[in-house]
Amino acid sequence: LKVCWARARLLSCERAYVGAASEPALGMVLGRRAMAAAASAEAATVAASSVAPSLEEGAPRPAAEPSQPAARRKEKRGCFQQFKRCLSRIASIVKVPECIWDAFVERRCGRFPLDAPRLVDFVVGVQSKGAQEDGTASSPSASPLEVRRIPLEELPPKAPGTVRFVVVSDTHERHREVVVPPGDVLLHCGDILMSSSLTWQGRGLRVLADFNDWLSTVPCRERVVVGGNHDWALEQLPIAQQKQMLSAATLLHDECVSLPMSGVKVYGNAHSTGHSHNRAWQTNEAKVSSCCADAEVVVTHHSTWSLQEAVLAQAKPLLWASGHAHEAHGAVRRGSTLFVNAAISNAKYNPVQAPFVVDIRPSFPAEAVACRS
Repeated sequence: LKVCWARARLLSCERAYVGAASEPALGMVLGRRAMAAAASAEAATVAASSVAPSLEEGAPRPAAEPSQPAARRKEKRGCFQQFKRCLSRIASIVKVPECIWDAFVERRCGRFPLDAPRLVDFVVGVQSKGAQEDGTASSPSASPLEVRRIPLEELPPKAPGTVRFVVVSDTHERHREVVVPPGDVLLHCGDILMSSSLTWQGRGLRVLADFNDWLSTVPCRERVVVGGNHDWALEQLPIAQQKQMLSAATLLHDECVSLPMSGVKVYGNAHSTGHSHNRAWQTNEAKVSSCCADAEVVVTHHSTWSLQEAVLAQAKPLLWASGHAHEAHGAVRRGSTLFVNAAISNAKYNPVQAPFVVDIRPSFPAEAVACRS
């Protein structure tokens, strides 16, 4: 760790001491480097003059070697990356105290601005199997996607016979900064915690307990949650304890549930990809069971191509809710499926991005589900 840090400091400070003649040892080092640079420049000039005729004749130009500043910057980046990896390994063994991590989260994640209006991203129209019922097109694949960012107070009422979904993700311990609009089903797509792999398990459980209390207060009758790669403290628990910890919602991982009040079949999967030390539920390949068949709503932490390929081969969902990529917040329609990235945190981990509101018309209304059961 000390070697990595010393090399990075030396490379970053080298230019600042170029004119420091009072340092004999450094002067000799820089003098030798200057002589070597001059020799290499002279050799490059001779080589260029020797190949000039061949260049005029149309011969391929030899590949230029990277300049010394570029190579130095690359080496410095590599040193800092190695230093960061060493620091992460040490922190994963020697856990950061809770008070220090609380202060870090407070500084890193920020708060929602008090003077900013509360907005929601409302997807116009009703998503259904037959057609998008906004009067503009006859099929979901042919209809244009319209998303309106409106104040929370101006959210229109849902149409009769539809189910209103409120989608959030990546709250990163700032769930109490989120104002959830009224709806039928809340979907939380993971990353409840900021980073639980670097601190004590007890701190993660404390935040999860507060998150569960918050879930019980949101104005939605049913709630579905999947884990995220930051939720290491949740992944470490047995499955039964995971569900007990988040008892105010239905926790899914490669599982399906038919919501009793809404009559919607929801499939959830916590798989994601990434390169950070937060690697909860990150595996080489996504595990997708056959229970996702005929699911009308899919909730995943990350909508990777492997997940899409595995799920869409068995189901044609109306809505696919996800997060993970903070900068990809938005909605897009692919075929008959509406893909929504509802990350609340932006790229700087500030909880300022709007939740999504989507209305769908399920194939089996709640009354039909009650009759069949």
